Amino acid sequence: MNLKLTDKIMPPRIETRTSTENASRALAVAVQSSRVEEAEGRRAADLPERIKELNCLIKLSKLADMHDSSQSDMLQAAAEIIPSGWQYMEIARARIVLEHEEFKSPGFSETLWKQSSGIFAHGSLIGGLEVCYLEERPAGDEGPFLKEERDLINAVAAELGKLIELKRAYEELRQGEEKYRGLFEANTDAIFIVRSDTLRIIDCNRMAERLTGCPRGELLSMDAERILFGRHESLASEESVRRILEGVETTECEIAAGDGAVISVSAFAASFEYGGRVCYQLILRDISAHKETERVLRKAKETAELAARMKSEFVANMSHEFRTPMNAIIGFAEMLFDTNPSKEQREFAEIIKSSGETLVALIDEILDFSKIEASRMEIENVPFDPALVIREICELVRPEITSKHIELASDIGEDIPRIVQGDPARFGQVLVNLLENASKFTESGRIEVAAGVENGSGEDVTLRVSVRDTGIGIPPDKLPIIFAPFQQADGSNTRKHGGTGLGLTICRQIATLLGGEILVESEPGKGSTFHFTSRVRRSAKSEVS
Repeated sequence: MNLKLTDKIMPPRIETRTSTENASRALAVAVQSSRVEEAEGRRAADLPERIKELNCLIKLSKLADMHDSSQSDMLQAAAEIIPSGWQYMEIARARIVLEHEEFKSPGFSETLWKQSSGIFAHGSLIGGLEVCYLEERPAGDEGPFLKEERDLINAVAAELGKLIELKRAYEELRQGEEKYRGLFEANTDAIFIVRSDTLRIIDCNRMAERLTGCPRGELLSMDAERILFGRHESLASEESVRRILEGVETTECEIAAGDGAVISVSAFAASFEYGGRVCYQLILRDISAHKETERVLRKAKETAELAARMKSEFVANMSHEFRTPMNAIIGFAEMLFDTNPSKEQREFAEIIKSSGETLVALIDEILDFSKIEASRMEIENVPFDPALVIREICELVRPEITSKHIELASDIGEDIPRIVQGDPARFGQVLVNLLENASKFTESGRIEVAAGVENGSGEDVTLRVSVRDTGIGIPPDKLPIIFAPFQQADGSNTRKHGGTGLGLTICRQIATLLGGEILVESEPGKGSTFHFTSRVRRSAKSEVS
């Protein structure tokens, strides 16, 4: 047999191996294809079940939109929806147990073929869900329920928990809104809700309708500018409106009601979120009655002040008229002493003179009080030596005090400036009055006058003068009234010590005019101490005494 090198015969063994590999590969592909087709077939067969489950969950989620229904109605609707997600929905029934309440689908009966899951809200167990088959319907080797249905009941229970959370949150929000609306409508002030961007009124309460005289529908077509400045259109502007709406203080203004009446109101506004947008809550309070009361009180005050001025001017004028004849009476009484009167005539003349002097002192007090009331008392500002004024006054009242066997002592501090600018007459008047009071209410013992500088190292100085006595003292319950006009510690008709009750009133008012005050310390049976202060200015010639 002639063979050429170019002829090549493939061994049969090699051809057999290649065919076997191809066959194995083809078989693997066929098996894989069969498995894919089988899986796709199963998925295709399961698709209707998954769709049922999804539809069930979708229907449950839509229950969240049942805002007008109660939680019980929502859960009852859920119990009726749930069986539609199970494989054998015609024999599936559901029961929801929540806080001692049960919600069942129609025809529910508890059987041995059931599954359950807990319902949680905000992390706490609040109830449970049960799904029962009225009769056993095995599905392969999975028992009466499919594996997917065991997952489904957990998903449904979780959805129920979310629905309950949403319902409770919505209910709390609704109750809050109802409470706010109740307060909003019942408020005695007119309230307008104004959009911050357009200044348009989007809500108002009943009092707003009553105040403006406009129905709600008409008010909701207006803007805040029309409400606040309807009466003064020339003043209206967005800037002026925002000034009120964004201000931190209450503003008073006048608005025009629907019938044209002018109403005085106080306006206050605050920004807040309303309906998902920033708005202003504009509050208008009717203060017309308050303004009218203010007007009446102002008129009454003016009338009373006028009457007080007229009275004070009358008393001041009459006091001068009284003083002229009284001076004549006192003068002629003194002249009688030069006519060698008898003992009895001398006694009569002394009574006339003493009574006249008492009456003149009374007239002087009334005159001073009237001047102060009429704001006609003038305070001078002249140089004087306060230490000298105090010594002179002590010497002036010493005869009267020592005649009662009472010791009068004085202690003038070295820190008192020698010359100050002030009113020596009024300064001395207060001191005289305090010393006379001390003498009047002291039967025996001692009266001390102490003076010094209370404070002031610069030009302005506060002088402090204290008058201490060992008299009868003042009861604690009478201390608040002793500076009131026509008031005395002993106000009875049988009181031992006389007087008009104006002395201390005048002293306090003069002390106030002098930039100071009067204070008192007292203990019944042991005496009293009156402290008088006066604000003065150091004179250029002042030297420390």
